[in-house]
Amino acid sequence: MSREADSHTLFGPLHRFLEKREGLLRIHGLKGSSPAYLLSSIFHRAQGPLVVLTADEEKADRLHQELLFFLGPEQSVFLYPGWEVNPFERISPQAEAMGQRWKARHLLLSDPDRLVLVAPLRAVLQRVPPRALHASVAFSLSPNQEFGREELIRRLEGMGYTRSSLVTEAGEFAVRGYLVDLFPPSTPGPVRIEFSGDTVESVRLFDPESQRSSEALEETLILPVKEVLLFREYFEGAAGRLSERLEEDPSHKDSVPQLLERLRQGIPFPGVEFYLPYFYPAPETLFDFLPPRTTLFLEEPSELEDELNRFGGEAEEAWRNALSREEIWPNPGELFLKKEEFQEWSRYYPRVVFQALEVEAEGERLRLQTESNEHLRSDLLASKSEDGILRLLAQRIRSGREKGMGTLLACFSLRSAQRLAEMLEKHDLSVQILQKPFSDWTPADSKEWEATLLLGNLSRG
Repeated sequence: MSREADSHTLFGPLHRFLEKREGLLRIHGLKGSSPAYLLSSIFHRAQGPLVVLTADEEKADRLHQELLFFLGPEQSVFLYPGWEVNPFERISPQAEAMGQRWKARHLLLSDPDRLVLVAPLRAVLQRVPPRALHASVAFSLSPNQEFGREELIRRLEGMGYTRSSLVTEAGEFAVRGYLVDLFPPSTPGPVRIEFSGDTVESVRLFDPESQRSSEALEETLILPVKEVLLFREYFEGAAGRLSERLEEDPSHKDSVPQLLERLRQGIPFPGVEFYLPYFYPAPETLFDFLPPRTTLFLEEPSELEDELNRFGGEAEEAWRNALSREEIWPNPGELFLKKEEFQEWSRYYPRVVFQALEVEAEGERLRLQTESNEHLRSDLLASKSEDGILRLLAQRIRSGREKGMGTLLACFSLRSAQRLAEMLEKHDLSVQILQKPFSDWTPADSKEWEATLLLGNLSRG
């Protein structure tokens, strides 16, 4: 039986739920990386984007890496990060994370059908620039296109890119004569745009270490790297809305002249993102970008509930502390979804809940039996020597083989796989290294081997 047919039989109730597209399905018994494996098994059958919400950034990042292992890096699997700064602090989020957010929302509007989006809860609670702006601000460059170099520089500055002497990180750009280097969120590395007058002559990727050009591109998409756009018209709009608020509530008029002057002059400052409601009079939420055929996956709803309450309390407390310092900020409800709003939005979509403990609650149920490698990890770590660790691992591999189970081991690199293979072979095991993604692996590939080593980033079994 093929792996696809086997998973269709195993996850039959889930497949039927996805075809029905309504209600709530609770899945119990998933351990370790099995939620990511389950998602990978339904990815190609999904009728729309799969959006997975976790309680925090660490869980989201781990699940994202696991999905990349099971599905392969060429698939549309994206992490939607949060700002990772505390509410109402004068610190701006990293350009790389903000670029990832713009890229994910752009894809939800332009090509959402084959897409998995993993997001920590706080990332979803943050209000975002409206959809209409996404359609107007993004642009593409391609060879032989008429586009002025100075116009490109103006747009990059307005989209939040930082000018530097050399481009090595996301969100930077550099100008050297007829060359403009930039690192947008849409490409795997920085891009070099070569101009001839007001015509784009070439578009190439380049190595940030050596600065040498490499692969030629037919087109590159340029997206912002800040949640608030830095074009003068947006600063002027923000200054006007802040002035209107001061007229309604003059109690802060003595504490914000410097802020107001910076906005009027179009000067960016740390933490400007927290004034997002002043830059956009009608900000939206990530849910506004999700098409109706989206399926929502909620990892451990009790943890999500706790994080909802915790973040709501933190944001309210931080805002009140800022008010006590006579600072003026948008109120938390203008910047973040309230608990009730989040719950209302999430009920709009079919929901699949990953829940370790089975509790009495609404919805259909699917019970699966899986095991993680936590016990094995603990036993291996308890061994006091490398030889003891390998002897125990070899014993477990043989024991699994006797029960009809194959063993797959994920290694970060070819070198680490080669070293592990040599050590396991010394314990009289037949070991192969397969340089193919897990998505291309089949049980037949490992039929003649006691252990198969695959290359990839997988922290849990």
